[in-house]
Amino acid sequence: MSLGKNLNELRKSKGLTQKELASALRVTIQAISKWENDICYPSADIYPAIAKFYGVSIDRLFGYTSVNYEDTLLEIQKKIKEVDNSGEKIRLINDGIRKFPDSKQLKIMLATVLTDAARDSKKRKEKNALIDKAIALCLEVSADCENKDDADEALCLLCELYMLQGNLNQALISSQQISENNYDKRIKNEATIIASVYDFDNLVLYCKNNIGKCYKTVNYLMELLTDAYTVSNNDEGIKKLNKAGEILNSLYDNYLL
Repeated sequence: MSLGKNLNELRKSKGLTQKELASALRVTIQAISKWENDICYPSADIYPAIAKFYGVSIDRLFGYTSVNYEDTLLEIQKKIKEVDNSGEKIRLINDGIRKFPDSKQLKIMLATVLTDAARDSKKRKEKNALIDKAIALCLEVSADCENKDDADEALCLLCELYMLQGNLNQALISSQQISENNYDKRIKNEATIIASVYDFDNLVLYCKNNIGKCYKTVNYLMELLTDAYTVSNNDEGIKKLNKAGEILNSLYDNYLL
């Protein structure tokens, strides 16, 4: 069922006229009529108000259940990935966002395409406009996202965007907001930021410091694993861990200190 038909059914289920609904949503009667007849869609920022008014999810406005929502979203993402032309990608993603205005994945995809386009653009004004749009999307996702991986992906992209702008301080702030779940991404971003200003002395210190932290963590985990193998009488596992420990210690002591 189309968006227009769903909106029409929801309005009638409330016993409202188009005039009454228009008044409640503070839009024109003509806008309501066009929506319900699938002539045009509401703007993305009005979907939450419509859903709240009817007491339903935004997905319900489009007739999606939790099952076909995921299936339809995955199908849209698959179609987007199959397209090479950036203009066509942007069109498809925007179409998807109109259908799924709360989809963080689609907004990240759009921000990624805009970032790629900005990186390739030779025109300063166009480049800056693309970067600004991508930053706005990433800020929206990172500020209002329960999924830490999606939020961290947006923050990683923000680091790259701010670096394209030359705003290294903001890039560093974005990197530091990446969750512990993606600690490796935070380290990669921060090291890249330091390297970008050719501060090699600081870069060496930063890398050695974090390699040291990783070394201590790996050593600790190997000790716990050795204890577990000892309890379970896994002699072969203990032998392999001891060998790995010797290699790790040698690598760290001789080459990384």
